[in-house]
Amino acid sequence: MRRYFDRSPLVQGTLETEGPRYCPSIDDKVIKFPEKESHPIFLEPINRMSREVYMQNFSTSMCLEAQLETVRTIKGCEQAHILRPGYAIEYDFVPPTQLEPWLETKAIKNLFLAGQINGTSGYEEAGAQGLIAGINAARRVHGEEVFVLGRDESYAGVLIDDLVTKGTKEPYRMLTRRCESRLIRRHDNADLRLAQKGFETGLLPEEKMEILRDRWTRMNAEQERLYTVKCFIDFHLFASLSLC
Repeated sequence: MRRYFDRSPLVQGTLETEGPRYCPSIDDKVIKFPEKESHPIFLEPINRMSREVYMQNFSTSMCLEAQLETVRTIKGCEQAHILRPGYAIEYDFVPPTQLEPWLETKAIKNLFLAGQINGTSGYEEAGAQGLIAGINAARRVHGEEVFVLGRDESYAGVLIDDLVTKGTKEPYRMLTRRCESRLIRRHDNADLRLAQKGFETGLLPEEKMEILRDRWTRMNAEQERLYTVKCFIDFHLFASLSLC
């Protein structure tokens, strides 16, 4: 692969944008980790009926000759053929600091943006933004107040707040460490934090909200019961058990 670096758009600077740091191309790995003797590659069959195999961890923008020679150095792939060579693309995006916290553009009223156009990378990131942008677009049509999630309420709130206040110079991913209170932003209490908001925005139907209200009532009753429970410990017995 190093023999072809003179034809690499990454090495030669043809590609100027920052790529995602969490899934670098194979040539980028060779450049950044020259001391490594190998890099893990996963061969993933496309389906049961095909002989086609996808090479995970082998994304690259190198020329076809470099790709073919490199693939054939992998054990078991000495006679492999490349059906679709790897390639590189450069995304353009709107600087997210040009957005309001409800994902409406500041320059153009009633225009809402979500997903990669805001400089993010990932399915969950795009889905979260699409949800918030869609809610607010619908509320704007009905003349209702905008809907905003705070950093203290959800990861979606952290994601959007980071984008609209700090911007991004690379594809943004929503990592748990970006959240100041991540220990209490868990899936098991998501209903307590967000169900009421979902109900108020019309996303959660009444029958499901009733199920959650019943659950919350039973949870509160059990907590109240536990507060009245008193435990008595026989320290002499405890000491004797410890000695045994």
